[in-house]
Amino acid sequence: MRHSLLIHTTDPELYLILRYILEEAGHGVGLASNLDGLLVTAPSFVAKGNTILLCLGSGDLLRAATLMRQHKPEFRIVGFPLDSKPVNEADLVHFDYVVQRPFDPSDLLNFLKLGAPFESGAENFKTVTFADVEIDLAAIRVRRGDVEINLSALHFRLLVHLAKHAGRVVSRDELIACCWPAGAIVEPRTVDIHVGRIRQALNTSGDNVIRTVRSIGYAAAIDDVHRVNCA
Repeated sequence: MRHSLLIHTTDPELYLILRYILEEAGHGVGLASNLDGLLVTAPSFVAKGNTILLCLGSGDLLRAATLMRQHKPEFRIVGFPLDSKPVNEADLVHFDYVVQRPFDPSDLLNFLKLGAPFESGAENFKTVTFADVEIDLAAIRVRRGDVEINLSALHFRLLVHLAKHAGRVVSRDELIACCWPAGAIVEPRTVDIHVGRIRQALNTSGDNVIRTVRSIGYAAAIDDVHRVNCA
């Protein structure tokens, strides 16, 4: 699947390298040299598979990711630290993916491939519903009752996996294997943080529908679970 990527960096040489790698893989690439430009350009980049690639030092990287998550929650956020300082575990929630050093382009390309697992209509389901939560796989939207819930791409994948297996306990290892790129280094605590953010978003419109099974993982509520076949 072709993706649209908007790269925010002040390093023109790095941008040219990344543009070459991504365009060779069939993706569209744009440049935003500053945050103001990123916020202005992003709306015109709206298309399925949108990703913002932030290539900055660790401090600026976190600030930019936080800003984009607040103002453009529909975009996937990829962090590309320009220094050797790792992103703190607690801050990983602001990103859908963080590039590891040394940089292996195949890891980033695998993330982009994994980031749209529902494009082919996997398992012939268009909508997954559990409790009072409805997930539209085609539109990549989540509603709880009459309220639309804004989730990042990673959180959307996690919620879909839990919903498709509602009533069954899903281990943290299974969530990592299914929702992160192959080879990504993800700690169990990182999964807990992301599931906590999903709960926080869902619970603004109702009771908790994702229960924790201590030392194992999570389970989506089984009440009134149903799936609707694609038309």
